[in-house]
Parts: sequence; structure tokens; C-alpha cells
Amino acid sequence: MKKILLLSLSLITLISCEKTTIDGCTEPMAINYNPRASVNNNSCDFTGDIIFYLDAAAGLYLYNYGIEELTFYVNGQIIGFQYNNGGFYTSENPPNCSNNLFTSHSVFWSDNSYTTISWQAIDETGFVWFGDTETLLANECLSVELTVPIAGCTNPMAINYNPNATINNNSCDFTGDIIFYLDQAAGIYLYNEGVQELTFYIDGNNIGTQYNNGGFYTTQTPPNCFDNFFTTSSVYWSNNSYTTINWQAVDETGFIWYENTTGLSATECLSMQLTSKKLTVYQENN
Repeated sequence: MKKILLLSLSLITLISCEKTTIDGCTEPMAINYNPRASVNNNSCDFTGDIIFYLDAAAGLYLYNYGIEELTFYVNGQIIGFQYNNGGFYTSENPPNCSNNLFTSHSVFWSDNSYTTISWQAIDETGFVWFGDTETLLANECLSVELTVPIAGCTNPMAINYNPNATINNNSCDFTGDIIFYLDQAAGIYLYNEGVQELTFYIDGNNIGTQYNNGGFYTTQTPPNCFDNFFTTSSVYWSNNSYTTINWQAVDETGFIWYENTTGLSATECLSMQLTSKKLTVYQENN
């Protein structure tokens, strides 16, 4: 009887010493934080607020520009509007996120105690006046001030890129380089055909000539665009970061040995190789 009693007491002691684990959200910043949870099960949900407001100069600028309304988007979803009722509401100090004179929004997300959002402010014509990305922390009220926009080229690949510009005014200018060269077989082919010179044209403009001085200069590997043994040109264009060009290789008699169109990207050095196969196939088909 004594042995049974001792065994029972030992079992009770062991059971009472066992620690019960509770799965749940262990992040105090989360809206579903469980203070009793001992194991984080990655179920945490978070929220933060963001509010958009115009300063006085920006409000006056938009008013003078004739803008009637701004629609605000967060991650592609409409979150509210600000209207020109004889002028826009403005503030020189960050408002709190409960101020209904401006546009505020609660963002919900999971896993981490911060998130990244993208936002835009677009007028009634669809023109994007403001836009950016922001990092939002859990339980934060993030105030985003909209100041007088700076118009300019916002594409970093453009030669007139303005890092301070907040509005793309479609003024971007781009450039890319192209170089034309013959491989050895093409050089021999043209030499045997008695060609004395090969002039290259881009969109109808003469950009340079390669000569048969006892043979044409050739290479088996693409040269860089600064190699003056071959024919190179810088191409300039606007609006998009790429363009399409038409080019020709024409001999001294005006005979077109090759013609093609190709795409050129901003800041690119595009090497265009002429091979004997390209030349013969082009001649067979033209």
C-alpha cells in the first residue's frame, strides 16, 4: 500500500512539472497578439495607417492648374478623394490619421511588423501627379506630404534624367550605340565580288564607310562600340527607352548588299555582324 501511494505521488509531481505549449502570435505589435502563446505559429496580423495631405503651395499649384479632384490609390486600390471646392484643403503640419479633411487609409498585412506599399494620386483625366513607395510600420500613423511637383524626365536610363523630378513630362531623351562589322568569311566574299567600299546607313543617314584596302577589316568576335576599325554610330531618340532602326550596307555602285531592322535599347552597345551567309541569303531573297 505504501509503494502504491509513493508511485501515485511521483506521477502527480511529474505531470504538474510538464510545461504546456500554446501556439499563437507572439509579436506584441500584432492585432492578434496572444500573451499566453509560447510558440510563434506565424499567424500574426498587423495594421498601420497612412494619411495623404497637400501643403499650401501644392494645393495652390493644382488649383491654378485647373485640377478638380485627386483620387488616391494604395497598392492599386482606390482609398479616397480630395476635391477642389474653391481650393484644396491643405496643411503645413502633418495631420493625425483620423483627420477627415484629408485622405487616410488603414493597411492590413501579415507575418512581419512592417510592409511596403505603393501609392498614387491621379487627377480626373488619369494623369499621375504624385506616386511613390513607402515602408509602413505596425501601429504607425504615416503622414505623406504632397509638395509642388517637379516636372521632368523620371527614367534613369535617359540622358536628361532628373532625379528630383516627381512627374514624368515625357521629355526623356535616350541614346544607344551600334557598330557594324564583317566576319572573315564576309570580308573574303565581298573582296571576291570586287566590292571596293561598303557604306552603312541608319534610317537613311550615312553613318560611315568600310574600305577594301587589299581586303576588308574583319573580326570573329564582337568589337566594342569605340573600335574605329569598324563603323559605329550613336542613335538618339525620345519618349521610350528603346527604339527600332532600319539599316543598310551599300557598295560604291549603290547596290544594297544587306538591309534589316533591329531594336536598340538605351545605353546599349549593339554589335551587328555581317556574315557571308547573311549576305548570300539576302541576295537570294531580294
